Amino acid sequence: MTLPSPSDSLTARAEAALDWAMTTPGACNAVRFRGSDDPARLGWAQVFRILEEDGLMGVRMLSRDHLPELEATLAERGYRMEFWNVFTGAAQRVVAACDRVLAGPPPEGLTPVPEARRADAAFLEALRAMMSENGIVPFSSAMLAGRVGGPSALAALQDRAGRIAACAFAYFPHNRHSPHAHTAWGGLVAVDPAFRGRGLGTRVNAMMLRKAIADMGAGAIYELVSEGNTPSRRMVEGCGLTLDPDLVSGIATRGEGRYLR
Repeated sequence: MTLPSPSDSLTARAEAALDWAMTTPGACNAVRFRGSDDPARLGWAQVFRILEEDGLMGVRMLSRDHLPELEATLAERGYRMEFWNVFTGAAQRVVAACDRVLAGPPPEGLTPVPEARRADAAFLEALRAMMSENGIVPFSSAMLAGRVGGPSALAALQDRAGRIAACAFAYFPHNRHSPHAHTAWGGLVAVDPAFRGRGLGTRVNAMMLRKAIADMGAGAIYELVSEGNTPSRRMVEGCGLTLDPDLVSGIATRGEGRYLR
């Protein structure tokens, strides 16, 4: 059982709150819904207002030292946490690993999607459809195009007909008040089933991480992997990220299912 996917209204509400997310101590941009990287600093009144309005809230890069307080405070109001493991990497280590991945022969018949296509509405629609078809809840077209949310990086591969074979995305979730202000998030990795079995997930992930560092200026990057998702763990580790046992990310919710993607 999974939790319901975030609705368009939740995403619209989160985008309307971008200024709040990027200026408020303890807040962060979780994109699909409102989020926090320090709920206690944000203030429990705001946390529970968001939970009451939205039904869930993203929690990013929380120190495990703060986890008991968070879970106890949420439980008092009938909420709980769902978690992902956090894999992190400093820029230098990630670049070295990604360069090794990208040094291999390019996938036959596939080429990187030009940056200019991010402004193409039809391309963005196809990209979001491909993500949805492969179990990924897509970000909005505005976010994927880089029109909102600050600096971001989209990496994608396409065949000769322009069909999207694989994609990945990065952006900066955390504001200047956060210790993670210069750390980018990477994710939305999807591979069309017709192109699987060729290592494209790792390759497009490496492309995305490389762009996050070179184009966005990220000093470090993190990706989130659910417990037991061995293929995703191998992919991020192959790109220079390692499990950070001191950090957790997840969703505060009242639901009984698990929001996986």
